[in-house]
Amino acid sequence: MTRRLPYEETSVDFVIIRQIFESPLPKVDGQSRLSDCLQVWELMTRCWNGDPLQRPTARMCKTTVTCLPCCTPTPANTENQTRSAALLENLDDLESWKGNLEKSATYLNEALRLYQEEANIRGIAGVLWKQSAAAYRISDYGKVRATATAAFEHCRNLDDALGVAEASFYLGLSIAMLSSVDEGLQILQQSLEIRRTHGDDVGAVQCLERIGDIQRAGGQMHEALSTRGEAVVVASRSGDRLGRATALHAIGLTHSHMTDFVEAADALSEAIMITRKVGWEGGLTTTLQTMGCLKMLTGNDREAQELFFKSRFPLLGTLNTAGG
Repeated sequence: MTRRLPYEETSVDFVIIRQIFESPLPKVDGQSRLSDCLQVWELMTRCWNGDPLQRPTARMCKTTVTCLPCCTPTPANTENQTRSAALLENLDDLESWKGNLEKSATYLNEALRLYQEEANIRGIAGVLWKQSAAAYRISDYGKVRATATAAFEHCRNLDDALGVAEASFYLGLSIAMLSSVDEGLQILQQSLEIRRTHGDDVGAVQCLERIGDIQRAGGQMHEALSTRGEAVVVASRSGDRLGRATALHAIGLTHSHMTDFVEAADALSEAIMITRKVGWEGGLTTTLQTMGCLKMLTGNDREAQELFFKSRFPLLGTLNTAGG
């Protein structure tokens, strides 16, 4: 965006790598240290990704820079050394963020086994809902239901309200997909209420988004609009601009399906403005294309073609309010 290389005039990358090599790493060979360097280097390059959704979060950075250099995992067959379940969870996070789902699953399975050997119920519950999330990403709803149910029971026994909410979220989604939409929605509503009670705005928006999806898919357009509207309010309150833009885009789609084209255009225009301002290329592309389809529905073919063209290079040039 700036046409300059990251840290072009500094040697901060060298400082980070030097700290890794100087850190206390007993029984770790040079190959492991090189792996640490590559992890940090990859983290730095991802921080400069043009799409905000592809940039690492603060938690990702902390996991990479703090956990890995200080605690490199030992090989599975090494004697007289202990593998850390918590570290394996961190490694799962890293592999999941990089899209290496098979490696991620391996680390989670090993972490679960260690927690079970230690009878660490809280650790077991945490891994189980992580497995639910991983299964949901690949649409394995049977596994989602099984792992979420087990996580729910553990979290309830621990009196962990937010853990119950997280497990309920995935349990509700799986039931809605496998058997009963009504039962699934009821469980999602329970998860939402817990998150509201505990001030978990991010989790609340997550619940509202999925509830709105299910309502819209079931033809409950007015209910979906109300749910999406609440998601916009909560995202705005917490400063989540990407969440607000996503909810506005969904509102625009719903209005469009209801042939309320003026309201649809208003919601999509605001979503376009937000995604352009934050530089979210993927979201901007999608919203420009949706606005283009809306223009075609209303007979504005020329404006539609302009929007489709701009969606190919979304962050170049400007788009006036009338066009989206």
